[in-house]
Amino acid sequence: KQWYQRRVRVMSRWIFSAFRSRSPEVILTLYKVLVRPILEYCCLVWSPKQISDIQALEAVQRTLTSEIQSIAGLNYWGRLEKLGLMSLSRRRDRYCSPVLCVDTTA
Repeated sequence: KQWYQRRVRVMSRWIFSAFRSRSPEVILTLYKVLVRPILEYCCLVWSPKQISDIQALEAVQRTLTSEIQSIAGLNYWGRLEKLGLMSLSRRRDRYCSPVLCVDTTA
């Protein structure tokens, strides 16, 4: 397993054991502050290309969003839309790739 999977699993367990609330505000804030930075660390250098790696990253976000009680009945894409989140692969495409395409000749 990748190094980030261990760290994220430990962080996720800590979040769900330390905080009883499953409200969208609490879980989303903790996810954005504690988990997503681990998943996006060095996205310019380490951008997963294999489908299995991409699915492993998305599984973390899928699991965390499924723990939010008010939207637990929705599918993954519905939960992302309701929370105003993008998939991690979409975030990488949107925020990491343009940096690599900067014209340095100008």
